[in-house]
Amino acid sequence: MRRDCVIVFFHRGFFDCMRILIACTAYPPDVKGGGEISTGLLASGLADLGAEVVVLAGGKEVSETVEKGVRVIRRPSPNIYWSLESAKQPALRKLAWHGKEAWFPDGKYWGDVLDREKPDIVHTSTIEDISTAFWVEAGKRKLPVVHTLRSYTLLCLGADMFRAGRNCQRACAHCATLSFPKRQRSRLVDGVVGIGNFVLRKHLEMGFFPNALSEVISNAVVMQDSDARKGGSEEIQLGYLGRLVPEKGLEVVLAALRGADCSGVRLRIAGRGTAEYESRLRRLAEGLPVSFEGWSHPDPFLAELDALVVPSLWNEPFGRVVAEAFSFGCPVIAANRGGLAELVTPGDTGFVYDADSVPELVRVVRGLDQESLREMRSACFQRSKSYATGRISQSYGKFYERVLSRR
Repeated sequence: MRRDCVIVFFHRGFFDCMRILIACTAYPPDVKGGGEISTGLLASGLADLGAEVVVLAGGKEVSETVEKGVRVIRRPSPNIYWSLESAKQPALRKLAWHGKEAWFPDGKYWGDVLDREKPDIVHTSTIEDISTAFWVEAGKRKLPVVHTLRSYTLLCLGADMFRAGRNCQRACAHCATLSFPKRQRSRLVDGVVGIGNFVLRKHLEMGFFPNALSEVISNAVVMQDSDARKGGSEEIQLGYLGRLVPEKGLEVVLAALRGADCSGVRLRIAGRGTAEYESRLRRLAEGLPVSFEGWSHPDPFLAELDALVVPSLWNEPFGRVVAEAFSFGCPVIAANRGGLAELVTPGDTGFVYDADSVPELVRVVRGLDQESLREMRSACFQRSKSYATGRISQSYGKFYERVLSRR
């Protein structure tokens, strides 16, 4: 970092002279999941605070644009295909992609951008396509590196450490083989951020980032005005928002509704899955107060709920939908998986239950009433402020300061 910036940093704020390069798999409007949304909010948030932010992202073609004060450089992936298009690929092609990404990555493909931009700090927000070889290229140029853990992609081919209906306690043989070179390169990272305690602890326990400072910084979400909330139904509107896949735990919720036998609750399901799995869920929901609403934009859906249920069976690193629900004053019923339980304060902003226990969820559902849910709304609104983009960006600034002070 330039010496004049160090002086400004302590007297006026380093964002006024900080040049940050964020490298990521994709950048909005190219979105596969919450990782891209979070990266976009962070980049624009840092720019709003005065930093000069450049984003280096995968894309379908070479381009350079300015979006919300952020310069965005896009390039096609140097791997076999762009990971945002992985769903279209056959199994053997996917395996080849993972092998190249782990053992034969092309870090030099991105190196000229580092030479041209000369950032003060390099931040890898998502690592697919960019690859851990990017850390090597940054190290050759003596650039400080921060990485944000948004998934288990460094540890697991599927990025979720969930197999055959169970959470993996350790890496299987295939994943261990592919994660080994990534773990070795993680020694070059100066600072690592987990979007939750669970995902950070899992990586550190498995030997990643031995030389890095570590911190937990939540994802940012867009804040809502309290007037955005609609509600008003006498019947408790319980909602689910997300993909319809087995690891999301909807079958547990349907079993609990059947066991609770309460007429004052309706479950609204917003999301899509395969035709086969949706048919299975509909069969399980027969005779229950359940409506399947297909894909829904989160904002109007969350604004109409009295409570959101997040019944994930896998160890979610964060749970963006929880923070989004809080911004609408909506309490959350969350399974005790991964980072979900870190977000919800039982009795204050919602409830936490054992993901494997249908009877425990039955007790929660039976205990729901409009008065107690209304009382939780102000606490939810208050909690959501901790996920404001400006606050999250400032937290990263403080972490960058700690990283830079060690060099």
